[in-house]
Amino acid sequence: MRKLHALFFVLLLVLASLPCLQAAQTVNTVQYILQDNQLNIVYPKFDYFKWGRTFYLQFHVFDSNATMVRNTTCRCLLHVYNSTDRHILERNVSFDTNRVDFFQILNTTIIKAPGFYSFILQCNNSPPNKQAQFGFISNSFEVTRTGEQDEPSTRQGTNILIACILIAAFYIGIGLVSKEVVPKFFSFGMAGIQAMIAAFIVYGIEMGNTIIPILRINFWAYLVTFFGIGMFALYSAVQDMINPPKEHENKKWEK
Repeated sequence: MRKLHALFFVLLLVLASLPCLQAAQTVNTVQYILQDNQLNIVYPKFDYFKWGRTFYLQFHVFDSNATMVRNTTCRCLLHVYNSTDRHILERNVSFDTNRVDFFQILNTTIIKAPGFYSFILQCNNSPPNKQAQFGFISNSFEVTRTGEQDEPSTRQGTNILIACILIAAFYIGIGLVSKEVVPKFFSFGMAGIQAMIAAFIVYGIEMGNTIIPILRINFWAYLVTFFGIGMFALYSAVQDMINPPKEHENKKWEK
């Protein structure tokens, strides 16, 4: 019965580790925003950018005839806002040497911290002997420390760190109360593994790196370890059922 209880406890630990399998996803799509006006603005839409790196916002501008508009007659003004709706940039965007892209470089001088940002781009075209044209787009993006969607927040990372420390303390307690060498060695070994994982989590949080890979390693390590322990416990239980110990019978004859 004790072995069955131990196997049930192992299964609970494995199920508790399942959330670690969630993988980060980055959504990179192309969005076409068509206006009812004469100018249509097309741009590659990236939802996430990595903090600390220089990145570009790039745009193609077309008139109502689907002809690409260049900077000889067109001017585009970009407005960027932070999460508190503060205006952090208002600038005429540049035009690339390939004579295709309007673009704006964003770096840590402009994007000073991770978070949500939104922008508005308004373009005005004054072709010769034609009616003036205009168009605009508005969208947002997020700057994270990993450039990925499912980045664990600092609070989540702290909670995972606390869980690793508690698990390590649990194994240390088992090792201290165990009198046999094998359980003591196993418990202290698992506590050491949890301590190393906690150190990697602290390093990942401080460096702004994702901790998902180390969580996956932790999960698979637990899965393989406890699967082996569970199979051994199941095998021992079956053996006891087939060949019950004769200790009780021997004691009966001794009386």
